[in-house]
Amino acid sequence: KNEAVMVDGHCFEAWKVKIRLCGPLSIFWHAHYWYRFEDGLFLKYRGANGPPGTPLTIVELEIAS
Repeated sequence: KNEAVMVDGHCFEAWKVKIRLCGPLSIFWHAHYWYRFEDGLFLKYRGANGPPGTPLTIVELEIAS
């Protein structure tokens, strides 16, 4: 899916990719990744890194000024 995403105060057109487990375990975990549309550069990750109920982890690219 193509969408605009804010990263470090900058707006980028990005591909949003959803990753999840296969089969019955798919209800327990998924994560989203955003990659810059222009060149595929990783921009952002959002997902839980633990068992169900774990708070979301968000990782973003830091833009050098």
